Amino acid sequence: MPSLSLWTAKNLLARRTGAASETGPESWFIRDPLPAEHLWSVPAPMVTLDAPAPDFEALTTQGQRLRLSALRGRPVVLFFFPAAFTPVCTQEAKHFGEALPQLRALGAEVVGVSTDTHQVQCDFAAATGAEYPMVGDPSAGIARGYDVVWPLLKRVQRVTFVIDARGIIRGIFHHELRVEHHVRMVVRAVQGLATAG
Repeated sequence: MPSLSLWTAKNLLARRTGAASETGPESWFIRDPLPAEHLWSVPAPMVTLDAPAPDFEALTTQGQRLRLSALRGRPVVLFFFPAAFTPVCTQEAKHFGEALPQLRALGAEVVGVSTDTHQVQCDFAAATGAEYPMVGDPSAGIARGYDVVWPLLKRVQRVTFVIDARGIIRGIFHHELRVEHHVRMVVRAVQGLATAG
């Protein structure tokens, strides 16, 4: 049974054993630290590491129906973001766009999900120049499947799952504001999968 190591200021990446690694651990659980007065809002750990990624099927901004399990055989970066056209989410979408060539060179696919409608998601993808598929999840069914809905706010958290070629979750990254850092950590995780593979 794997243990989860929370992100701390002194250890940006945590191995299952708790030891830091320059090359990247096998599995990650990374979350920004919050002041004590905000700890009430931090939910229990999401879908766990080393568990199968919940499958889903949805229409993408590229006009195709995407089934997550159909992407087996390559890593998948599945990122959830709170809302299209908000400043931080726009930055995040663009940062993933900038990282896309590097991620695809590693064999990975990128998929973005928010609770916006399909049309809003299409408009957002066009506005940010996203060359990866995005999915609208207005019922939050996909988000609930991954346990990324804030329990009180009913908003989706900014969480990215790195899924390996067998459909197993190998990385969970939760940064609400530090999106450039967030994307860098995700790239390192995918690099770690490539090295381990």
